[in-house]
Formats: sequence, structure tokens, C-alpha cells
Amino acid sequence: MNHYDAFFHLGLTDSEKRDLVEYLKSLGDDVPSPVRSASELNAGVALESEDATETSAPAELTLRPSPVVRGGLVNIDLAIADGRGLPGDFQAAVYDIAGRRVAELKPAALDAESGRATLRWDTKDSAGRPIGPGVYFVRAAAPSLNFSQERRLVIR
Repeated sequence: MNHYDAFFHLGLTDSEKRDLVEYLKSLGDDVPSPVRSASELNAGVALESEDATETSAPAELTLRPSPVVRGGLVNIDLAIADGRGLPGDFQAAVYDIAGRRVAELKPAALDAESGRATLRWDTKDSAGRPIGPGVYFVRAAAPSLNFSQERRLVIR
């Protein structure tokens, strides 16, 4: 994997390289995955992004499960640190590996007391078509909170 990273200048972290290798292994029927549970892969792992300033103080974004089976439901939880609700400038969307927006996410549930919001994604694009297997990114931002986070999601 390192020789591909050096040649194609992918800029992957070691964790991302391991995840990509595991995903590629999972595509073949003959190689069992060493991951015991799907929730272990990428659980709460933040991406290092050059264009997004990531801060964990105002809020925290988590995805469950990852990897997810195509057509499955992805739960995206957002915990806002000070317990206030979602600001008006909050945005969340799913992007493919090429950076194209696949779907825009809207909060499905909001608990004002705890400052938690739940977003759900049915692994379909904005037009309602099922998306293909691959690596996707969930990006959430609220400029008024100085919040921007991105999480990686693998769909089989």
C-alpha cells in the first residue's frame, strides 16, 4: 500500500491505509476480514483534513456502523458540547471519493436538553438512487460554532 500512496500521492494516514486494505479484502470472498465487528472499523476516528479546521471542543460527530452494507441505514450522531441546539448555519452532507456531493443530510431527531442531534442516511443519493460500494465522507459544519468535522464511511 505504501508504494501506491507514494506513487499516486494519496496522502493517506496509516489508519486510512489499513481501512482501505480491509475494505479491498472484504470485496473478495476468499479472504476473511480480521475485523471482529463492523463497529470497530473507523469507530470515532477523525480524518485529518487540510481544508477543514477540525475542533473537538464545540461538538463531536460519530457514525454507526462503518462499514455498512449497501442499502443499509447509517446513524450519524452529533453531540454539541454546551447543550445548545443546532445553529441555523449547520450543514451536513455525504461526498464520494472524488469530492462530489452525494446527499445532503437533515437532522432526524434533536434532543434540546442534551444537545444531541441524530441524522440518518439510507445510502441513497439525492435523487433516491442506491449508491455503489466504496469510500464516502460525511462532512458536518457549523461556522457559528467554529465547528467542522469529517468522517470516513465504507459501504460494501
